[in-house]
Amino acid sequence: MLENRETPHSEYLFTDDYEVTGAELHYRDGEFYLHVRTKADVEFETAGEGNEEHSTVLGVDLGIENVAVTSTGTFWNGSELNHWHREFEKRQRSLQQRGTRAAHELIQSVGRTETGRYDHFLHTVSKELVAEAVEHNCDVIAFENLTGIRKQMPRATVKP
Repeated sequence: MLENRETPHSEYLFTDDYEVTGAELHYRDGEFYLHVRTKADVEFETAGEGNEEHSTVLGVDLGIENVAVTSTGTFWNGSELNHWHREFEKRQRSLQQRGTRAAHELIQSVGRTETGRYDHFLHTVSKELVAEAVEHNCDVIAFENLTGIRKQMPRATVKP
């Protein structure tokens, strides 16, 4: 039964300002928990739009070989994630060949562990990206398509 009550999270779930981007259902200690991810489009003033101060942009290019590379020259290598993925695939193939229920349950357990590793690694990278921006006094973090960033934000200084 869905309860219709005000909670601290209602403003994110029951408004058009936030878009639900995914959800995970967890079962822990006899109770179910639903973790819902939302995002909002955030508008900000860029240099030249009433803000005469210069903005400093930390450019971040996302990839597979290197998970992230910043315009300051910091790299987050994806080789550890790739190694985990290869090891999981090997173990999964081996367990699938057994064909037992226990093997199937172990595959699921190992899959959750792998997902947890990915989530933890990416969470760590995101925190380090913010720390990198703070360390270099960057006002804006720009992801991926960095082509033409100087034209899009003419008063911005891209940290080398």
